Parts: sequence; structure tokens; C-alpha cells
Amino acid sequence: MICIRFEGGLGNQMFQYAAGRALALRHETKLMLDVSTLVKNSSRVTARTFELSRFRQVGHLLDKREARWLHWLPRLRWLPVLSALISPWRPFVEKGFAWQEGFDRLPDQTYLVGYWQSYRYFADIGEILAQEFEPCEPLSLASQAVAGQMATGNSVALHVRRGDYVSLAAAASFHGALPLSYYEAAFRRVGEAVADPHVFVFSDDPNWCRDNLQFAGTVTYVTHNFGSQAWQDLVLMGRCRHHIIANSSFSWWGAWLADQRWGVPGRLVIAPTRWFAGTGEQHLQDRYPSHWESLS
Repeated sequence: MICIRFEGGLGNQMFQYAAGRALALRHETKLMLDVSTLVKNSSRVTARTFELSRFRQVGHLLDKREARWLHWLPRLRWLPVLSALISPWRPFVEKGFAWQEGFDRLPDQTYLVGYWQSYRYFADIGEILAQEFEPCEPLSLASQAVAGQMATGNSVALHVRRGDYVSLAAAASFHGALPLSYYEAAFRRVGEAVADPHVFVFSDDPNWCRDNLQFAGTVTYVTHNFGSQAWQDLVLMGRCRHHIIANSSFSWWGAWLADQRWGVPGRLVIAPTRWFAGTGEQHLQDRYPSHWESLS
């Protein structure tokens, strides 16, 4: 079995699941899900729920008692003999945010700790993941209406992430909201490549978007999904033909799922060259598929 420890919101949970699922498939074994750490809350980390339960994923929830033992393993990874006495699991802790060399050669009974934000971990199981990230329940009537609009023309999903990127000091210093100039450059590129675009705006701050973003073409603000229904926004982004994503795993997955739905030819995906704030370690070659265009 392979076990993955979950941290963060829906987009991060999808990265973690996808990496663990790819490794479990290589070993033809089950994927166990340690969700016990999601409930932790502090000045630096926001408590989360297990949002992947909305989808048809095939992971198995880890027993809480076993999870308590597993949490000690990363601290004991330099003492393999003692670690082996405590548990048959072997921890593998992500070192930085680049793709981890040797990941695909990790053995069975590996306990994965990290974010695994690279398409390279799961590039060969895209069709499987697209099926397992289908929602378990139908979209709401309002979301179905928006999906119908998306299917009729050159739909462009635009995601603006603000929220904790602005209000939470740790998130602002680590990621930080993208500058307006990024979206202005992205609009110019869409105008060059997409005829009669219909822009669908997804944001946790739609009022800021209305006040600051100028669109050439039809625009629809998708504002009816909030709180526990935010997963529907990600599904809707996956129905669009083109994308302007934020430095957010949420819209990353919307664009990636759309790749599986529409294929690569003729699609425009614009992504920011700055994923993290205040660092040159962006690792774009690991983070974005080669056909995505990065803009500063």
C-alpha cells in the first residue's frame, strides 16, 4: 500500500492524491489517505476539510490510530532501524518544490509527506485521474446553466485568487496575489489567439475584479458557488476551452482537467511565471505542461 498525508485545500489535495495514486498504480496496490492533519489550525495554516470526498476518488481513509503513529515517522527517518520497529511504513518527505528525482522508484509501503505540485508525477495516468476527479453528485442547476454557456463558444476561465493571499500574512509572503499587469498581459494574449472570447470570472473577491479588470468581449461572473460548494467552480473551470490561471492549485487543476477534456491542440492556457512570492525557485518546467504559456 501507498499512503499520502493531506495538507491544504482542494487543489493541494488533488496534487497529493494524484502523486500517490500514480505510485500506488505502479505497485498495483491500494492508496491510503491520511486526512488527520487537515484539521490543524494556526496563524500560518488554515484548517481544512477533506474536499476530495466530493469526487469519485478511490482512496481508503487511514485509521486514526495508525495515523497517529505515522506522524512520528518523518521525524525518525534518519533512524531507519527505530522507524522499522515502530511501523512497516517508510516515510518519503518532499525536499523543496521541484520534481523529486527517484519518486517513481519508491517502494511499496511508502508514506508520502509533501505537496507534489508537478504534473510529472502523474503525467501517464491523466485519463484515470480525469475519471476519478468527476463529481459524485450532479452540479447545481445554476452551475449546469453556466456549463451550458461554456459549451457554446470560446469560453475562457479566468481565476483571481486573493482571499488569504491578501489577508493572511503567511500566505501573502509565500504566494501573494498576482499583480494587475499579469491579467492585462493575459487579456492581450487572449485577444490575439481567441476569436470572440466569453470570459468566465472565478474569484474569492469578485468586487475587486469588477473594479479593476477590463474585458474585451462577453464576461460572466460566476459567484453562486461559495463555502462547501466551491468545488463546483473547479469543475466548471474544467469545462472551459481556454484558461488564465492564478498562482493557485485550484485553477491549475481547472486547466489540467480541461486538457483531458478538450485535448491540447487549439487550447490556450496562460499561467504566471511567478508561483511563489519573493523567490527565484519557481520550477516552471516541473509545474506546467509544455504547451502552457507563462507570462510575468
